[in-house]
Amino acid sequence: VSASQPVTTAVVSTETDGMVFASGVEAFERGDVEAAITLLRGFRYRVINTTSSFHPFELIDQLRIVGQRLRRKKQADVVTGDLTQRAITGDQQRFEKEFGEDYSKTNVINFLVFDDQNPNSVFSCLSQARENARTVREMISSEMWLQINELYLNIKQGIASGSRERKNLADVLAAIKMGAHTFDGIMDATYSHGEGWHFGILGRYMERSDKTARILDMKYYYLLPKIQDVNTPLDMLQWSALLRSASAYEMYRKQYGKLDFKKIIQFLALDRIFPRSMHYCLIAAERSLHAITGTTIFSFSTEAEKELGRLRSEMDYTDVGDIMRLGLHEYLDVFQIKHNRVSEVIFETFFAVQD
Repeated sequence: VSASQPVTTAVVSTETDGMVFASGVEAFERGDVEAAITLLRGFRYRVINTTSSFHPFELIDQLRIVGQRLRRKKQADVVTGDLTQRAITGDQQRFEKEFGEDYSKTNVINFLVFDDQNPNSVFSCLSQARENARTVREMISSEMWLQINELYLNIKQGIASGSRERKNLADVLAAIKMGAHTFDGIMDATYSHGEGWHFGILGRYMERSDKTARILDMKYYYLLPKIQDVNTPLDMLQWSALLRSASAYEMYRKQYGKLDFKKIIQFLALDRIFPRSMHYCLIAAERSLHAITGTTIFSFSTEAEKELGRLRSEMDYTDVGDIMRLGLHEYLDVFQIKHNRVSEVIFETFFAVQD
């Protein structure tokens, strides 16, 4: 079978495909990833000889991921390799204004967790949430106020007593996570499920879908640059850490068992029943948005409903193969652009002062 005429019903010629495959591997080894992808692309549509020990239609997906990783690595200007702050929060300019280009672990942790001058730090977000709750204290339940106020005071006291040390940092972060989960439960159990509650749910799931996308995109920065390292124990350890960071490890293992990077992407991006997946979050957010406006699902009366419904429907008909063909980072980048647009129109529809 000619390399220029890929088919789906014939067994490929061992001699011809061996030459093409060898050329593709040689191109990859000398760093020419684009040439390697071009040479091996034809294998995606062929039936592989059952005696072969490799499956190039899977290899090309891995090559594409590695190629994207190498291209991004060339563009990166951080020597230390600590890209967490850049990739998840997008606060590079604010960080460098305060710390310069010193992306040390201590500086990044202080900036992301404790810095009260950084509006996106964990402590600043908690402070702003408490202040918001204080301004509407007469409208929310007393249990909601007590929970968020106690959490804020405990964390503030912990920071003052030296919890920035590594041995105490894990305890502080665990307390914040548990406190946030507790607040969510108290809100659901003690606050009337009317318009105010639905606005809270809408905000919760819009924020969660964005953060899950950013956490998933983080793995892109750490994909191993050698093709033979893909799906190795080290690679799987990184994917395992990713699942844990999204509170998804146990539910993934119950559903899929063995760690597999495509199934992990499927679970975090497209799963319809896991409450931290991007797709589930959009479904839940859209449900509350329609409850607020009073329109039925699959219809719209505002720009916010239109944009959110469009983004959710795109995910309805997306599978992990579509994501891999486009590229994980590229897909998430487009998702975040569209997600930001949804957030903007929600603000314009319900909160912006009209001229």
